[in-house]
Amino acid sequence: MKEYREYLEELMVRLLETPSPTGFEDAALDLVRGELAGCPGAGTLEERDAKGDVCFLMPGRAPEAPKRVVCSHLDTLGAMVKEIKSSGRLELTRVGSYPAVAVVNEYARVMSEKGKIWGTIVPVEGSAHIFNSAKIEEKPLKMENLEMRLDAPTTSAEETKALGVEVGDYVVLDNRVRRAGGFISARHLDDKASAAVMVAVARKFQDQKLRPGADTTLVFTRFEEVGGYGAASAVPLDAAELLVLDVGIVGKGQASREDRVAICAKDASGPMDRAFYRKLTRLAREAGVKYTPDVFVYYASDGRSAMNAAFKGVFGIAGPSVDYSHGMERTHMDGIMETAKLVDAYLLS
Repeated sequence: MKEYREYLEELMVRLLETPSPTGFEDAALDLVRGELAGCPGAGTLEERDAKGDVCFLMPGRAPEAPKRVVCSHLDTLGAMVKEIKSSGRLELTRVGSYPAVAVVNEYARVMSEKGKIWGTIVPVEGSAHIFNSAKIEEKPLKMENLEMRLDAPTTSAEETKALGVEVGDYVVLDNRVRRAGGFISARHLDDKASAAVMVAVARKFQDQKLRPGADTTLVFTRFEEVGGYGAASAVPLDAAELLVLDVGIVGKGQASREDRVAICAKDASGPMDRAFYRKLTRLAREAGVKYTPDVFVYYASDGRSAMNAAFKGVFGIAGPSVDYSHGMERTHMDGIMETAKLVDAYLLS
């Protein structure tokens, strides 16, 4: 079990350190595809669409049983160059949803055709020695009041363009992975932690020669963070159940805890299917999984895009809980392991 936990944690860190803002996920998809290719006893990689979503079919013990899907998403938050200013600095536009305060004074990289250029996202008027501190604090924290200062010799738009920077280049936020006392702090635990769980479970089924109760497809999607198509094309629409692995939310008014798996009863799209929700909580209790039921009011998942694409089954949501979602997130390895235990119990049922 120790080896399993260590593999899961190290894989998660590798995923976190692989940039994948929405639309720029190829390296992360390739990493997952490579890991699953090493599990031929557990399942088979499939190509379901032209967008590159990773799909891994795990044959079940009862082929006639209704099919299942477990999915997570590999795209993350990020930014894109909107304008190259006359000062040589960059105005950015968000990729995904987050408050501007979440990226103030954050290190980031421009992924230009000529290479990666580091920089810092700073307030346009932020120096206390130039601007009155009280007036700085009155300035609204909006993306248009922030800019990216490049770590390169440039003081003009022409010099920045000569570096290879163009409007439309991706900007990758520094993930800043830190591990202490079982806690993992990093950007983009949403949803790299869940993706690591799915791969680790596949490896466990390979190593222990296990098979799920029914044919199950593991799906790793793109374009979830922008409210886009996510699972709309990759999820087999004739499956009976879709278990979406996404993060639980820790904070004021929430029941979720970082050391437990969260099972969602309702999100912004409405209540989960009650029978499937009860099935997940029952499986958790029977397997001794530490979980918290919770309700997430400003939250949507790949389940919504699948339903919009006429998914014929029911869906539910569970996952490791994170503090300060869409910011500098934090979770605990115990919660990630409880998530893996729940996925084990679900697959084997």
